[in-house]
Amino acid sequence: MNPAKPRFKVVFTEEEGTWSAHDPTVPGVYGLGPTREAALADLAEATTLLAGYDASQAAEDAEDVRLADEAIAEVRAGGATFSHDEMLKRCGLATMKVGIISDIHGDIVALDAALARLHELGCDPILCAGDLLDIEPFSEEVVQRIKAEKIICIRGNHERWALESRRRRPDPRKFAPSIVEMPDLFSGGAELSRKALAYLATLPSHWSTELAGVRVAMWHARPGSDMEGIRADATGPALRRQLLDQAAADVLIVGHTHDALSLVAGKGRLVNPGACCSKTYAFKQEGSLSVPDGYRPATFGVLELPSIRFRVFRAADGGQVQGLAGGARVRAMPGRAAKLGRTDKPR
Repeated sequence: MNPAKPRFKVVFTEEEGTWSAHDPTVPGVYGLGPTREAALADLAEATTLLAGYDASQAAEDAEDVRLADEAIAEVRAGGATFSHDEMLKRCGLATMKVGIISDIHGDIVALDAALARLHELGCDPILCAGDLLDIEPFSEEVVQRIKAEKIICIRGNHERWALESRRRRPDPRKFAPSIVEMPDLFSGGAELSRKALAYLATLPSHWSTELAGVRVAMWHARPGSDMEGIRADATGPALRRQLLDQAAADVLIVGHTHDALSLVAGKGRLVNPGACCSKTYAFKQEGSLSVPDGYRPATFGVLELPSIRFRVFRAADGGQVQGLAGGARVRAMPGRAAKLGRTDKPR
């Protein structure tokens, strides 16, 4: 049975055998498939979720207002004052803040700034999706800070390269530029102490647990790979659900691309806090090549549970990054169905 055709103008594009279908007026909603028909079917499923949201939004918003009014009335009647977090708890919203950093690349200044702001926000635990090394010259200091702060950290491709470089003998053929491999372009942790390398050797490739009733998993790039990053414009609804299934998670945390994003996947979410490094490039597309287009600020993320609300902030001044890639949002409330919206603006 063919899926119902979405009630809007569909734009198709094709690249390397993969078709993409999307409505230009609805950011962040894509359909992907090997054919135009498959891409359209994927898009139709995504728009069905949006239609379901539209049908129930008014009633659920009214319930939210009622809960908030009851909490405010209680404050006024008792003359007490509640913090913002306490008010959220009384309204059935966020109960836990998880700090997320990734791709620090030796920038101890950005890391210390991010950690200070995460502590101010009351984030516990703090997670790191890997790539502590290279680019900036303070890899040793970054490793020691992550270890001292007892941050939950996984191994990125730069940590893997550092450990592999200590195990392999130099290949004299690598002096030929045409056969230099990516790990050879970086120091490979040559400046690291033995204690730092020993710590890197203990880092797992991925991590998962349950926090506030939500299954959370963390991989550097995506489940099963520390090199194949997740990008918003190439990750449609079907692939998003597949990645969550592979990770056995409701929320999948990744890094690697240095692009902050928040992608809805049914009642789950895929998030990337961006790079906590002030010397990472923003890229632009020129033909078939991605070329540097200036530096981007160091950032970190805050994940609120069980609502799975995700926000990204600049490490330098604490300002919130607006317009995250990913489009719609998910807000889960205790004992009620998750809600799917169609806005790029973080809540």
